[in-house]
Amino acid sequence: MLGLYAAGILPLTQTQTTTPPPACTTCVTTQAAGAYSLAAATTGYDHFSASTTYTAATNFNVLWDAQVNGAYQQIGSNTQTIAIQPTYGGSLYTVVSVPSGQSYYVDPSKTQTANSPLVTGWHYISVSGNGINNYVFTLGGLPGSTNPISPLDFYPYFIASATQTLNSPSAIVSVGTTSTTQFLQWQSTVPSGTANVGSMIKEIQVTVNSTNAAVFQLNSVNDPATWSNQGAISSGLVQGTGFTPQQGSSNYVYTYNIGSSVTDPSTGQFVMYGTSSLDNFPYTVSATYDFGAASVTTNCLSVQIQIYVLSPSGALSTLTNTVDVSSGATC
Repeated sequence: MLGLYAAGILPLTQTQTTTPPPACTTCVTTQAAGAYSLAAATTGYDHFSASTTYTAATNFNVLWDAQVNGAYQQIGSNTQTIAIQPTYGGSLYTVVSVPSGQSYYVDPSKTQTANSPLVTGWHYISVSGNGINNYVFTLGGLPGSTNPISPLDFYPYFIASATQTLNSPSAIVSVGTTSTTQFLQWQSTVPSGTANVGSMIKEIQVTVNSTNAAVFQLNSVNDPATWSNQGAISSGLVQGTGFTPQQGSSNYVYTYNIGSSVTDPSTGQFVMYGTSSLDNFPYTVSATYDFGAASVTTNCLSVQIQIYVLSPSGALSTLTNTVDVSSGATC
């Protein structure tokens, strides 16, 4: 029988023991050594009036990002407590966007100025690499770890979008056949009459239905923009030499580009209509006409202006009008 037990034919009773697991060497604790938390909060403000505020997660969104191994990493959004790690190097980034259905331009210049010295700069880039750009503000000199949690307040500024309409000047007649300078007095207005709004212009084109540069010479076009994403600018004349001429099969097109791309809002200029300001934005076109210079008799020219407007959503539209200028009483 002893041999049977030894051979294992009959089961032997054993005591079960539990071995503790090895210590975790790769686990990440809730807050690493040297890390701290900030109470991040954001409220939006209007470019014209500090008494007009905008609500995060409704009128706009702010994402709190850090750079980790050279890539942007979201660590929070809008108003919440965020953990700051030593690897962030004391800098954060806020990505500001406007949701669909909200008609507000981001005002990066005023945002940087109003949040100085916290905001040290801004870019218009894609943080996710998907080709969709947003305004990204660099935050430096973050508040340190204190008890209670230090506040991190960020206040982006916005410009409410406005629709413009363009007038229709009367035809200019009887200018004769010798060289003469004439002014086509185009102007835009805000039809709603609502002040404290802006409209972004990206390009101005003047087109004339002639391929003879001697008959029509563009002298200047008034640019009524009073603000840009780089800060305040002065409205005034854009000389004809600032336009790029292109001869077509039956016309000349003169183009003045604002920024490198017509769909890039970061280089746009704003036509701004503020409280107690004049709702009248002139795009006066000055040109020299010489109907006698045509090798083939020309009695009438059609001059068209086209102003490209970029909405906050990225939609491009145009303000367009055409006026006739004739040597005689009629075209």
